[in-house]
Amino acid sequence: MKKIIVIYFTLIALAYGQGKELIFEDVPKNHWAYKAIQNLVNEGVISEESFLFKGEFPVSRYSFAEGLNRAFNTLNEKKANRGDLVILESLVYEFSRELTKIGFDTDLFNGKIENMRVDIEVIRQKNDETQKQVNELRKRIEVLEKNVGI
Repeated sequence: MKKIIVIYFTLIALAYGQGKELIFEDVPKNHWAYKAIQNLVNEGVISEESFLFKGEFPVSRYSFAEGLNRAFNTLNEKKANRGDLVILESLVYEFSRELTKIGFDTDLFNGKIENMRVDIEVIRQKNDETQKQVNELRKRIEVLEKNVGI
């Protein structure tokens, strides 16, 4: 997913000039995404808040939305031309399967959470039944102890 974002933002950022060198310690200059990341930093789409880019970690939908929003803001500020919009449209079309898969994975995850909620409710009900049985057994023991004289 990170590759998709880097490719997406690279195509948007290619139209703009290069600036300072990256300070990310975990992105070597010969890395295939170095120039793309550098362009995104220079355009303000990605911030250099730390010295690590952490490109091997998956991106969350929140992070993706934030980066996409920054890219759109950059496009609006720079008065994007028709070519930029065509690139954006083609990227959305090209990666629509991946974007759909993200939604599918989210649905699968939400389904698992719902199953866990159901399981927890079943466990609670069984626990309540067990507690009732324990209370009933205690009462019976008390009666037996009274009858025996203990």
